[in-house]
Amino acid sequence: MNDSLKAASSTIFTQLIDFLTQLPDSVYTQSLPLLSGNTIGKHFRHIIEFYECLVNDLHTGLINYDTRNRNTQLEIDRTFCIERLQCIASLISSINADKQLSVQVCFSPVIEPVKIDSSLTRELLYTMEHTIHHMAIIKMAIQSINFPIEFSQNFGVAFSTIQSKTSAYCSAS
Repeated sequence: MNDSLKAASSTIFTQLIDFLTQLPDSVYTQSLPLLSGNTIGKHFRHIIEFYECLVNDLHTGLINYDTRNRNTQLEIDRTFCIERLQCIASLISSINADKQLSVQVCFSPVIEPVKIDSSLTRELLYTMEHTIHHMAIIKMAIQSINFPIEFSQNFGVAFSTIQSKTSAYCSAS
């Protein structure tokens, strides 16, 4: 697997863990208006479960994010959440090769699920972008309640935005 993708993934996990270590349990589990009454913990559960789908089902070659296990302990237990993030980060860093996968998706309750060809690299990239999206939402929610927390510089910022701001452009290989 591409080392730069693994490095970017590691950066995201570091940002998530750093954020969680600063956050008290009361804020982690607080119902927030900007999140339609949901919590930061629910967003972390959602993030982690997407990664768990990817790493846990990798051996089968079939990923289905819709059928993920919804572990409510992740919503209320920051320590457990940090442990899961560390475990997933370790698993991802140990992957050495790409793998062809299928992703099963359901577009509607009245249409049969569809299998789409993909790869481990593509799904890791998807999961990272999905995570960054949720990080941006989490950041806005924390800022909306004026909770004093120090976010890493690029917390919740898409890679393409970071590159654009630093005038570093991706070139086609």
